[in-house]
Amino acid sequence: MELSEETPLHDIMVVTLYYGLRRSECMGLRWIDVDFDRGTITIQHTRTLNGVIVEKDRTKTQSNNRVYPLIDEVRNILLKLKREQERQKDLLLNKYTDSGYIFVNDFGVPCHPSYPTQMLYKLIKKHPELKHLTYHGLRHSVASLLLVRGWSMKEISEWLGHSNIHITMNLYTHIDMASKRERAEALNGLFAG
Repeated sequence: MELSEETPLHDIMVVTLYYGLRRSECMGLRWIDVDFDRGTITIQHTRTLNGVIVEKDRTKTQSNNRVYPLIDEVRNILLKLKREQERQKDLLLNKYTDSGYIFVNDFGVPCHPSYPTQMLYKLIKKHPELKHLTYHGLRHSVASLLLVRGWSMKEISEWLGHSNIHITMNLYTHIDMASKRERAEALNGLFAG
């Protein structure tokens, strides 16, 4: 995160990490999905690459459509991006495309769906001390961190938008077992006489 701070990737990563979003969900975020008054952000639209860019007003499954509270750090990033887009509109006038998407280039055109993956790859390549990580790996990191923080599998499943808890359990059982082992270590000697 520190190394990405001065790059456009940083804001995308922050939103992805706080909510555990899929790349298609993050790149599909639009301003109409954010309610600053109510303090919510809704995941209901995706932008993917399947030979061509595909935009859908639905996510992978119905359970993937979800509403999150707007976390303060995300709110601040979104307000900053909104101000930047307004400045670009004023500067470029009719050359600016008001696409309605949150993550856009300087001309208002939505970022390519593979943009975060490419930028993360460049960042890791530039800093060989970093462990290789795919963009989808950020989503797994979120699940791991939530589990370590004591969230239940059901809570993580709902947060990530999995269609059922079994998906979450199958993906993250190894992390849950590591956490259980750590707790079990604390029991050593508890009943020793």
